[in-house]
Parts: sequence; structure tokens; C-alpha cells
Amino acid sequence: MSTSKIETDLSDCKENFDDLYALLCLSAHKHLQNLELSERIVQEVYLDVVKDEITFKNENIATRYFYNTVEIKCKAYIRNNTIVQLRVISKSELQEIEKHFMTKEDVIIVNPKLIEMALNTLPIDLANKMRISIGDYSSK
Repeated sequence: MSTSKIETDLSDCKENFDDLYALLCLSAHKHLQNLELSERIVQEVYLDVVKDEITFKNENIATRYFYNTVEIKCKAYIRNNTIVQLRVISKSELQEIEKHFMTKEDVIIVNPKLIEMALNTLPIDLANKMRISIGDYSSK
């Protein structure tokens, strides 16, 4: 079992950060799909450590801190910058979309037929039990 060195100043933290920089950027890019933004967030994480003079007991804790903080900041960015986009649909587009959906009347007529077809594929005893149990839900 190896013991990690104890970080007593920010220079050790900077060395650890420099080693992790590319991997942290890739991790952020996985969430954001934007390399420039990913780099900016990773740099902000490091600047926060420097500004707050955060020290870590060992490299493993520092590594976990950087990864977790980058992930949290990426998710916060996504949550805060998600924009709901609305678009106006023309009448012809709406009619095209409606072709793929059934009207309420179609569903009321078609459902019992589909259910009966499915029941006919079952063994007779089981089909009869199912008919009794769904009898109250029939539109007949």
C-alpha cells in the first residue's frame, strides 16, 4: 500500500491539476459537447481552489475533488442554460402529424377488437378468465 504525499501548498495542487487538465476537459466535454466551454469550466474550478486556498490531504482526494466539482459545474451550467424552444407549426404540418395518431373515437372502436384478437391467441380457459376480469372495462 503506497502512501500519497501530503500537499502543503498550492504548487503541489497545481502539478496535480496540470496532470489532470486534459482528462478533466474531456470529462466536461462529455456533458457539455463544447470544448471551449469545457476548458473554461475546468479553469474556473482550478481558480476557485487557488482563490479559496484549498489544500488536500493527498493526490487521490484532490483528483476526486476536481472530477466531482467539474461534473457538478457542468450539470449546473446545463440546468441554468437549458432553453425551451417553441416553434409554430403550420396547418399542413399539423395535419401530417395527426395522421400518425388515432382519434378518440377510433380508439374506442379499435381497442375492443384488438383485445379480442389478443384473447383469441390465448388458451381457452385463460382467455375466458381474462374476459371475465376485463368485462367491467369494456365499452360495449
